Amino acid sequence: MWERGGFVFPKFWRHRWPTTLTVIQVYGYTVNMKATIDVPDDVYRRVKAKSAMEGRAVREVTIELYRRWLREEAEVERSPREWLENWVRLGDELLHDAPAAPTGREILEEDRNRLEPR
Repeated sequence: MWERGGFVFPKFWRHRWPTTLTVIQVYGYTVNMKATIDVPDDVYRRVKAKSAMEGRAVREVTIELYRRWLREEAEVERSPREWLENWVRLGDELLHDAPAAPTGREILEEDRNRLEPR
């Protein structure tokens, strides 16, 4: 490996300076992508105020929202069976951690008995 212009290259490139395209093909982009987005003034002011109250930069909030949106999009692509299995699994986890209490059926029967004496 050898270094030139802040990049590290394989030895076989020592006698030939690689083009920018070659560097990108091999190593991909080395910096973050920058984008300009038009945001309505009132929305931006509210986002900036809320992020400042949380001690976060608007950039951090934006990145978090992009990542969350991509995760939700990936979840939408699941099959109905996978979605149902995930839903049942989440329900089982919640029931496992739930405190002991009467079931909904027991509460309804008790309430019904209170209103309709036998």
